[in-house]
Amino acid sequence: FAFYLRPRFYIFTKNDPVHRTIVLPETKQEELVIPATIKLEQVRQQLSFDEQMRIDRLLESDSLTLSFELAKKGGIDVSLVPIKD
Repeated sequence: FAFYLRPRFYIFTKNDPVHRTIVLPETKQEELVIPATIKLEQVRQQLSFDEQMRIDRLLESDSLTLSFELAKKGGIDVSLVPIKD
Protein backbone atom coordinates (compact mmCIF):
# COMPACT_ATOMS: atom_id res chain seq x y z
CA PHE A 1 0.00 0.00 0.00
CA ALA A 2 2.85 2.38 0.82
CA PHE A 3 4.42 1.58 -2.55
CA TYR A 4 1.39 2.91 -4.39
CA LEU A 5 1.24 6.08 -2.29
CA ARG A 6 4.81 7.06 -3.13
CA PRO A 7 5.39 10.08 -5.35
CA ARG A 8 5.85 9.17 -9.03
CA PHE A 9 8.32 11.87 -10.02
CA TYR A 10 11.28 13.19 -8.04
CA ILE A 11 12.70 16.56 -8.95
CA PHE A 12 16.24 17.17 -7.76
CA THR A 13 17.66 20.65 -7.89
CA LYS A 14 21.07 21.96 -7.03
CA ASN A 15 19.52 23.52 -3.91
CA ASP A 16 18.86 20.12 -2.31
CA PRO A 17 21.06 19.79 0.79
CA VAL A 18 21.13 15.99 0.61
CA HIS A 19 24.60 15.43 -0.89
CA ARG A 20 26.13 18.77 0.00
CA THR A 21 28.52 19.50 2.83
CA ILE A 22 27.14 22.30 4.94
CA VAL A 23 29.76 24.46 6.63
CA LEU A 24 28.44 26.18 9.73
CA PRO A 25 30.14 29.26 11.12
CA GLU A 26 32.18 28.69 14.25
CA THR A 27 30.54 29.81 17.44
CA LYS A 28 32.65 31.63 19.95
CA GLN A 29 32.08 30.80 23.56
CA GLU A 30 32.44 33.80 25.78
CA GLU A 31 33.79 33.24 29.24
CA LEU A 32 31.86 34.69 32.11
CA VAL A 33 34.17 37.01 33.97
CA ILE A 34 33.15 38.07 37.46
CA PRO A 35 34.95 41.18 38.62
CA ALA A 36 36.88 40.79 41.85
CA THR A 37 35.03 43.72 43.41
CA ILE A 38 31.70 41.87 43.49
CA LYS A 39 31.30 39.71 46.57
CA LEU A 40 28.43 37.38 47.19
CA GLU A 41 26.90 37.96 50.58
CA GLN A 42 24.89 35.46 52.52
CA VAL A 43 21.88 36.82 54.30
CA ARG A 44 21.44 35.30 57.72
CA GLN A 45 18.82 36.37 60.14
CA GLN A 46 19.45 35.96 63.83
CA LEU A 47 16.45 34.35 65.48
CA SER A 48 15.64 34.69 69.12
CA PHE A 49 15.39 31.58 71.31
CA ASP A 50 11.56 31.82 71.39
CA GLU A 51 11.36 31.93 67.58
CA GLN A 52 13.71 28.95 67.28
CA MET A 53 11.58 26.91 69.69
CA ARG A 54 8.37 27.83 67.82
CA ILE A 55 9.91 26.74 64.51
CA ASP A 56 11.10 23.47 66.03
CA ARG A 57 7.58 22.74 67.34
CA LEU A 58 6.09 23.45 63.89
CA LEU A 59 8.57 21.14 62.15
CA GLU A 60 7.91 18.31 64.61
CA SER A 61 4.15 18.60 64.18
CA ASP A 62 2.41 15.69 62.42
CA SER A 63 -0.35 17.90 61.01
CA LEU A 64 1.97 20.02 58.81
CA THR A 65 4.31 19.20 55.95
CA LEU A 66 7.29 21.24 54.86
CA SER A 67 7.46 21.94 51.11
CA PHE A 68 10.18 23.54 49.00
CA GLU A 69 9.66 25.14 45.58
CA LEU A 70 12.18 26.79 43.30
CA ALA A 71 11.53 30.46 42.66
CA LYS A 72 12.04 32.20 39.32
CA LYS A 73 15.12 34.20 40.27
CA GLY A 74 17.08 31.35 41.83
CA GLY A 75 15.52 31.44 45.28
CA ILE A 76 13.69 28.81 47.24
CA ASP A 77 10.15 29.22 48.54
CA VAL A 78 9.57 27.30 51.77
CA SER A 79 6.07 26.76 53.08
CA LEU A 80 4.27 24.75 55.74
CA VAL A 81 1.18 23.04 54.32
CA PRO A 82 -1.46 21.37 56.50
CA ILE A 83 -2.04 17.68 55.81
CA LYS A 84 -5.48 16.96 54.35
CA ASP A 85 -7.21 13.86 55.71
